[in-house]
Amino acid sequence: MKDYLDSADKRFTLFGDQISGLQSIDMSYNIPLTDSSAVGYRGKIAKIQQDPGLGNISFSKKMLTCDKNITDYIGSKDYIYGSLEFLPHELNPVFDELTQTTTYEPADFGDAQNPIIKFDSGVIESYTCSFSVDSLPESSVNMAIYGDMGKTAKIPTENVPREPATSVDFIPFSSGISLVCDGRESNHVASFTLTIITAHKPYYKVGSLDPCDIIPIKPIKQNFNVDLDIVDYQTRSLHDYMRTGIHFKTLSVKMQDKCNPSRYCTFEFPHSYLASESVNVDSQNNTRAKLSYECPTIQPPIINYYGFPDAF
Repeated sequence: MKDYLDSADKRFTLFGDQISGLQSIDMSYNIPLTDSSAVGYRGKIAKIQQDPGLGNISFSKKMLTCDKNITDYIGSKDYIYGSLEFLPHELNPVFDELTQTTTYEPADFGDAQNPIIKFDSGVIESYTCSFSVDSLPESSVNMAIYGDMGKTAKIPTENVPREPATSVDFIPFSSGISLVCDGRESNHVASFTLTIITAHKPYYKVGSLDPCDIIPIKPIKQNFNVDLDIVDYQTRSLHDYMRTGIHFKTLSVKMQDKCNPSRYCTFEFPHSYLASESVNVDSQNNTRAKLSYECPTIQPPIINYYGFPDAF
């Protein structure tokens, strides 16, 4: 499939679950250093580590499988483990005596030789889900890695990579997506984006470069943006609207599986308020409004999944 990482060559896992529909992965690791210097010193300048190292992993994916194994850890104190493995390109010939044909299978050099990047003590800093008409929803995730990152990172032994087929297929499409917001009843939703941001604070103890605890910082920030092709939407005077008090609303998004209507997920944003709106008009007689809502919360985001296997 175009624009996807070939699953035969690369395998990205979280808690042993292989992530499907990947479009890109970015990994980085930074160790803060400072120069050592003193008055009258003319020797070699050494580097001193100021703070513990910090890694970052961000990836984006098409929603071909359920995101539950990601969203369950938003605002959670549980750490995330995973790996990115680069599988060999070499193919070994396999001759079938019965059919007298030769097929080629990927060579397996074992974990000792396959390039792999492992990581531990990761937390989700942000999760974004976006959708536009006649396209699959996309999600992107940004994680901070407070532990080790590299081939020697320690991952629980039960974290064994599994094929994407063991994940739950979930492919929502235009006809199976509905949302509740201002103007939705009589105007056309062209696209929407929801973003959940959770900052974290690590706590260290003397003698250790790894944090002894990582605490989510409250409130959790939730933003919801929707683009409407206007039919009869009435814009507001935001100054008067906000001056009379913050008007809270409950927004919700429902995504239904295209092949199995009984399988769906919902995002709920209680106590949301309209933070801004903009209107765009072009020469083709198109008029579009963009509404931006904010929903700070102390509790983890309300994301529910229905019709999925209990084991999942």
